[in-house]
Amino acid sequence: MRTTLSILCLLLAANIAAYSLWEADGLGNFSLSPDARTAAMGDAGTAGGQGLFSLLLNPANLGAQPAGLHVQLGGALLMDADKRSIPLFDSFDSVVDEATYADNTNTWSEFSLAAAWGRSFGLHTVQLGLHHAPVVNFDARYEEEVRTDDNSDYNSYPPLIAWNEIDSEGAITATGGTLSLQSRSLLDWFSVGVSVEMLSGERTWERRVVWTEAARDSVQTFILPDQARKTDTEWDGMRFRGGLQCQLNDRVALALAYTAKAELDQTLKTRTLVQPLYSEGYGNVVETDGEYILPGSVRLGVHYQPRNFWRTHVNFDVELVQWSGVDAGFDDAWRWYVGIEHSVWQTTPLRLGFRWETSPVDDSVAMPTITGGAGFPLMAGVNVDVALHYTQRSYHATDLFPDGYYNDVTHNTADPAYESRLWNYTVPADRDELDRVDESLLGLQVSLSYHF
Repeated sequence: MRTTLSILCLLLAANIAAYSLWEADGLGNFSLSPDARTAAMGDAGTAGGQGLFSLLLNPANLGAQPAGLHVQLGGALLMDADKRSIPLFDSFDSVVDEATYADNTNTWSEFSLAAAWGRSFGLHTVQLGLHHAPVVNFDARYEEEVRTDDNSDYNSYPPLIAWNEIDSEGAITATGGTLSLQSRSLLDWFSVGVSVEMLSGERTWERRVVWTEAARDSVQTFILPDQARKTDTEWDGMRFRGGLQCQLNDRVALALAYTAKAELDQTLKTRTLVQPLYSEGYGNVVETDGEYILPGSVRLGVHYQPRNFWRTHVNFDVELVQWSGVDAGFDDAWRWYVGIEHSVWQTTPLRLGFRWETSPVDDSVAMPTITGGAGFPLMAGVNVDVALHYTQRSYHATDLFPDGYYNDVTHNTADPAYESRLWNYTVPADRDELDRVDESLLGLQVSLSYHF
């Protein structure tokens, strides 16, 4: 038993998360609930949520917890695979296939913690909770090789002339407190809750194009310019959330949760390249102030427990995320969540779920997610929940590194008669066609709960 607990603690302390480059390069990847039970049920838990982390969906869920002292740890092991391809045309300008030119798989980390204490006063229970959890994650990494059009027979690759890289690391986290009250004087029971969160975070974003020594040796008469830009960002702000939940009878519960729009102070420090990249580093810092806005949302949840011999719970949530409050060009997005938990032998709950959401930038880009998981008691007062989820999506995007930059002729402005020494048949030029991006996210989440 001690060995099992040690392994679980290592998973929680060294958990890994990977996120999409598309979001990390802009709005950020909004973190899912760190509660593995909720994650296994498609992130549905506005009503009927169990465990401390369910207060992140609805602060009123805290009031539904038993009185006493609770502690919960959460972690995730997530892997994001990103494959980018371009169309191949035949002599009639018809698309015949897709050619993959970049394939990246990356992992990153985050951690969550919550604790709460509650006391009953007759028909009423007061709960006070504290939590620390990620809100937005900017972790991402992208690598791309640029090679010439030399003949690549005999199982060899054409010469490598440049490296393209994007590195993004950082997150916005919430450290907050929640106060919730449950009363059994109305209906079966009724609870309300409010949360106040201090939001803060840092991020380092860097974009680089680095020419290889082979490319520099080929041109010789002039310098191929490396290209790099680095931005350090800091955020600071507050956010308010509230919710209510009512248990209508022993079968049905309804809940409503509201998250206010948060405007965070933002400071950007940008550095540009001093040539060459790895001999002189970056130049002067340009500092700018602004704001980063987290959208408000309204979420409605229904919990249903049918009259089964084996205990069963069904959760359904719908959420309206008000992206139009962030940018007038964004569309408000509807998100749908559904999950079911069925207990086997009354001690081992098995869970399935489904989640559907769309991007505020392009509502045609959907992210369907299937989820599953289970829970089991580890020892007296200690429960472990495990969740698996898989997401897949495809979309089209502009080239991250336009091809025209790798035409060495454009960098030799001193010699109009210069002819390319890097390319033999096809001189690269910026493409009008969009890249196809196929992306998948496979995740494992674990949460460890203890009730004193």
